[in-house]
Amino acid sequence: MIDLKKSIYARLTQVTSRVYDHIAPADAVYPYANTRYTTVAEDDESHVLRVTLEIDIWDNIRDTTRLETLTNDIDEEINRKLDTT
Repeated sequence: MIDLKKSIYARLTQVTSRVYDHIAPADAVYPYANTRYTTVAEDDESHVLRVTLEIDIWDNIRDTTRLETLTNDIDEEINRKLDTT
């Protein structure tokens, strides 16, 4: 799990340097991304874990352009590039 988190963090920081694990500090500069991972065991015998990554994007202005741009850039980095590697 540690290697997975490191890999995803490395990809996210290709898009923005403001990536935080679960909770951003109070003085975080907007926009930023919070990551959260949940794991569920598939069954006791296979020792397989299902990992869900949730990425929340936060901004402090009404205009959603920065928010949508960052979301699209993260989607491109995580989903589309992973499909080809």
